[in-house]
Amino acid sequence: QYRLTGLDIGLARPFVSGLEALEGRLQGQGRITGSLLAPWVEGDLQLLDGRVAGAGWPLNLDALAVQIQIVGQQLEVQGNWRSDELGRGQFTGQLGWHEALRARLAVSGSQLPVVVEPYANLQVEPRLQLQLDEQGLALSGEVDVPSGLIEVRELPPQAVRVSADVEVVGAAPASERNLPLAMDVRLRVGAQRLRFRGFGLTAEVRGQLHMTDQLRSQGELELLK
Repeated sequence: QYRLTGLDIGLARPFVSGLEALEGRLQGQGRITGSLLAPWVEGDLQLLDGRVAGAGWPLNLDALAVQIQIVGQQLEVQGNWRSDELGRGQFTGQLGWHEALRARLAVSGSQLPVVVEPYANLQVEPRLQLQLDEQGLALSGEVDVPSGLIEVRELPPQAVRVSADVEVVGAAPASERNLPLAMDVRLRVGAQRLRFRGFGLTAEVRGQLHMTDQLRSQGELELLK
């Protein structure tokens, strides 16, 4: 039998890069049976008064509340959070580890303030599904960016990429990705007012893109003065 009462998750903050705040109380109860190599876990857990924030994180999570139900070798999770005064988000998901690791997560939100330093302050409304199985990761859904400001003073260093077949003398070869990512995401921007400033241009951006594997994109964007 196990019981958690007010366990402070802030103890894990030093192990998560870029976090300035990790708060919340974990409580719940259940039992563990089975063998050491094949444990069977049951229980109900709750995270209350959660908060996740960091200067390098694009989105802060306040008033985070999470419910977790564990049955054997799988769990179900659902939760919600607040970001600033108007932003609201919620998620549901399942995780299983019998024979192979499988996971499914659905995330949605409205009026979420996303900051991508130092280029963008955006309002984002996602409806995304993430799935993990033996085939790899798959991300699908829709993302609306109705308003915000994108300001580019100079291109970031990663904007110019070295060809994949270049070998640097004395450098260890880059490891190949073992977990492929399949994408099917539709991005809609500028339904209200999304402004762009950069390279002597000031305009509003509107349009939509369909993003698939390897970040291939197809669609149309308009710059309107």
